[in-house]
Amino acid sequence: MKTEADNQIIQLITFRMNEKIYAIDISYVREINRISAVTKVPNSDSFIEGVMNLRGAIIPIISIRKRFCLEPASLSKSNKLIIVEFEGSPVGLIVDEIAEVVKIRALNIESEKEKIDEIGTEFLGGLGKTDDGILPILDIYKLIDRERGADEEI
Repeated sequence: MKTEADNQIIQLITFRMNEKIYAIDISYVREINRISAVTKVPNSDSFIEGVMNLRGAIIPIISIRKRFCLEPASLSKSNKLIIVEFEGSPVGLIVDEIAEVVKIRALNIESEKEKIDEIGTEFLGGLGKTDDGILPILDIYKLIDRERGADEEI
């Protein structure tokens, strides 16, 4: 039996990483920017690209490519910075390229913990069923949490 929550429309921002498409819930996204000067921080986690001054606020910048244990690549004009809200503070996520905003019904998102754990992808929060196939939806908290390491390629 469908409930009102099942019919709720969720908006996701999709982006490319290593020619694969991923998504995050747009409710976490504050803005999308181009990448400006990033200052390296000594002894930071391997996936932390550095920090950046965003309109007077110093924010950490995370390389999703490094977080996923993918081959490093030079930054180009197609790279974008997704500024998300994480525990009340902005954090920048460097992605290869922004794809589009996708709307999906909540009932088309598989988020059962047991099924996600079976897949073994530690950053996954759900799987969206779309007309084009399956869309991996990343969990912002798992992605940014320093206590979680990226031991495998996504």
